[in-house]
Amino acid sequence: MRVKEKRFYPDAIQHIYQRAVDRGVIFYHVEDRLVLLTTAAVNKRKYGIIIPAFAVMFTHIHQSAISRSRLLLSKYLQDTNSMVSRAYNAEYSRTGQLFERPPGISQKKSWKDKKSNIIYVYNN
Repeated sequence: MRVKEKRFYPDAIQHIYQRAVDRGVIFYHVEDRLVLLTTAAVNKRKYGIIIPAFAVMFTHIHQSAISRSRLLLSKYLQDTNSMVSRAYNAEYSRTGQLFERPPGISQKKSWKDKKSNIIYVYNN
């Protein structure tokens, strides 16, 4: 039986939550954070994604994203995760995926929910 996808709202803020597969520390070094932020910045421009808030924790990431379509958001996440994983694996001599799949995504549609989400991500 096929699972029905939730409706995608292009005017909503998508709160994206991603953590390490092993739920351990992945962003301990500044260089690891810079690889993630640089890769995300390049890919957000490539796919036309707006990122009003981004927080890199030691074990996970929070992003607030605005996208015109689910497909563009998916491609942004896929490319960013793939590039960061490849760089991380090469640096630390490991293999396999770095982030849990699928990422947690929650749509924030009301003005109050959007504002609360951005505040929440910045407080991280």
